[in-house]
Amino acid sequence: MGRKIIVKSKEIFINPYTFIPLQKKCSKNNNFEELRIQKGLLTGWMECSLITKTPIFIPNISNDNRFNFETKDGKTIKNYDFFSYEDLQENKDTNSAPPKYPVIPPSELRGMIRSSFELLTNSCFSNIDHEKKLYKRVTKPGDPGQVVHIKDEKWKIVPCIKYRIDKFKYRDEITGFKEGQLIRFRANAKKFFTGFDNNGIQGLFHQGEHINRKRNESIFVPMKDKPTIKINTKTIENLLENINMYRNERINLAFKKGEHTGYGKIKADKVKDLDGALIYYKRYNEKIYLGPAAIGREVFYNNLTTILKDYVPCSSLKQLCTACMLFGFTGIDDQLASRVRFTPALSEQELNEKHFFNPEVLMELASPKLSSTEFYLSKPRQENGAKAQLWNYDYSGFYKKDFFPFKNFKAEIRGRKFYWHQKIKEIPKALERSDRNVGVRALKSGIPFSFKVYFNNVREDELKKLIWTFEIGNKEENAHKIGMGKP
Repeated sequence: MGRKIIVKSKEIFINPYTFIPLQKKCSKNNNFEELRIQKGLLTGWMECSLITKTPIFIPNISNDNRFNFETKDGKTIKNYDFFSYEDLQENKDTNSAPPKYPVIPPSELRGMIRSSFELLTNSCFSNIDHEKKLYKRVTKPGDPGQVVHIKDEKWKIVPCIKYRIDKFKYRDEITGFKEGQLIRFRANAKKFFTGFDNNGIQGLFHQGEHINRKRNESIFVPMKDKPTIKINTKTIENLLENINMYRNERINLAFKKGEHTGYGKIKADKVKDLDGALIYYKRYNEKIYLGPAAIGREVFYNNLTTILKDYVPCSSLKQLCTACMLFGFTGIDDQLASRVRFTPALSEQELNEKHFFNPEVLMELASPKLSSTEFYLSKPRQENGAKAQLWNYDYSGFYKKDFFPFKNFKAEIRGRKFYWHQKIKEIPKALERSDRNVGVRALKSGIPFSFKVYFNNVREDELKKLIWTFEIGNKEENAHKIGMGKP
């Protein structure tokens, strides 16, 4: 059992983002069929201008090694110039001037405005990944077991007893062992391997990943006197996804560095490969969570679609939120073209080196970590007087020697994510470079751009909402976020 250590500090942690809470229900009361016959619709364009309030950066991806940035050990760091219509693919001159006429693409403008418009009109989340698996690392060890395919979509878990074998003392013997190999052995009362014995205990060899100070590998012995646990294919699919995440370089950086095998000894190309796999399992509220490690990660049954409920992207022409009604949507059965179109934002003047920062390698940027459920989910209410100490996308609960899950928990996201304004005057440079960094030539603040927005057959109230969104109430202290590196 680890010691409980409390460290007092005067440091304050503040996330670079916050959340705007959702309303009780998404407004999907627009019917596009009714708009077709409506009179007095407006068609025209708006002439718009914007000024950069901080440094911004949008990459020209025609050349991902614009400035020849490298790490200390010679690995290339992806690096880009600011976006323009110039094709830099053949430009090998790392000292050449920045673009005279930088461009902000229409897609960047459209995405920026639509996200704000969705918030202001209580519209749906138009851009979510329905298939994205939600997961989180855990600290409570699972119980050892073996998954066995029965037939069709029926599976079971055979609970096991875990014995430990000293990986250094018996290195020569176990080096050639395969995952799940049947062996016979002796053990002491503390379930510690003491030697091979053809007449001894029969078990299955399980080799975990190398970690610092790890001394033992495992032998799983099925418990014949304990009932098996029935599970379905969905649980096995989550296990497959879990293993594949360990083999994903974007999720498991140790695998990318070659410091982790991604549980390479477990064959896991498809679900049926997992028949007989040695795993660890936990049960919360009748749901089973499987993983290849005693303390690893759990893949959840809920996804963003089940959690967002009616805030999921629109799919019917007869039930549209205000944003999808105006900006369009693509559903399985219905689609709708946008009634607004953005042109590129072009610099209002010819620019030179003084309008740009020198090319620099940025501090390492991270993608959103949805596994940080303490940030992305609302803290659950008390249940029977107990306060939640842990919550994720599937369950919540409290600790009292063991973990006790709440019975009536339903995950709720904290809202729509927006970044705080920052008074950035200089580019935050990387202190150390790795191939996870990115090099950029950023544009300075105070640079004016202009563009147009064409609208076709829009209602007057839609146009007013769109204008208000562009101007954010026409207050100087308000600003939109655009480009790379918003934090």
